[in-house]
This record gives sequence, structure tokens and C-alpha cells, in this order.
Amino acid sequence: QDASGNDEAVQTVQCKVYDPNNYNLVAKHKKKGKGVVKIVNKKNHTTLKTFQAFSNGGVRAAVVKVDDVKRVAALQYKKSNLLKLFDLNGNLLGKKKFAKQKQRSLLVAGNLYKAKGDEEIIITQLNASSGELIIRAFNVTTKNKPKALASITVSTNLHDYTLQIKKKKLLVKTNKGKKTELTLKLIKQGKSFQLQVQ
Repeated sequence: QDASGNDEAVQTVQCKVYDPNNYNLVAKHKKKGKGVVKIVNKKNHTTLKTFQAFSNGGVRAAVVKVDDVKRVAALQYKKSNLLKLFDLNGNLLGKKKFAKQKQRSLLVAGNLYKAKGDEEIIITQLNASSGELIIRAFNVTTKNKPKALASITVSTNLHDYTLQIKKKKLLVKTNKGKKTELTLKLIKQGKSFQLQVQ
């Protein structure tokens, strides 16, 4: 019975709960159409959650740690100037605009600085005709808002490339990830940050 003395029906619902900290999670991209993000357990390729980040233009996404909590950074697959941050259930937490470019963007997240529980977000854009590579670094504030940290433009001979963050370094790779063309570090000078080519 409830507080008024009426009979109260009780329903038992079983649900599957997972602890994201116990899983090696990856956010899957989608090239075209609705920007639907898939959160996948990398170990057994099980899809744990799907949500829509954009209404069109596909999506690029990466799992990023914010104060030891896993979030999802996302932007449209090709031409985008809007970075969005979601929780693992697809709730929008914050967003940040940056200078729009005609080139497609690549996105990666990982630990580029000291804090183990906080990771940085990297967005790159390559001008295929000039070879100029624009690299932007973002972190996430305590209010879950993406914040621009630093940017750099590097002259390259790149045409196609991938990104990797390893041992607090950003690696720009070619030949299907086998050859490292550029290595960058995020350096703090005073109160500001800089991206430096090593």
C-alpha cells in the first residue's frame, strides 16, 4: 500500500548496467547521413550505446576523459567548425565553435599534458593544395565546456594521414599509421599553452 492506504502495484524491471571505467571504450565514426555515435566495447566489439550528435553530415567522435569520467567529443565528419561534448548516454554537455575551414577535420583525444584523469582533444585540418596542417588543442572545463588551448599551422607534404596520442605526444602518421611524419607536444608557458613540433 502507498501512503494513502491504496493498493500499489510494484513492477520489477531488470536492466543491464555497465561501468564505463571497466571497459576500453571507443566511439565509432559515420561518414554520411545522420551523425549517430556508437559507443563500443573495444574488447568484444559490443555496442553499448548509440546516440545522434548531428542531424546530418556524419560524425567523427572520440572518447575523452574529463576529471576521470569518460565523455564523447564529436564533430561533423567532413566540414565542421563545431565541437560538441556529450556524456556516454548522449546528453549534450557543452560545445565550442572554431574557425571554419573548407577541409575535412580529423579528431583524436588523449593525455597530452600532466593530469592523468584529464585528456585533451585535438582537431586537425589539412589544406591538400598547400600542405598546410592546422592543429588545434582543446581541454574541457570543470563545467564540461570545451575550451581552446592552443593552435599551430605546420607546412607539410601530407596528402593523407592519421593521428595518434602516445606518451603525451601527438603523432601525425602516414603509410596506414606505420610512419611518423610529425611529433608535437603541448607545452605550458606561464598561464598559456603552446603546441610545439619536436
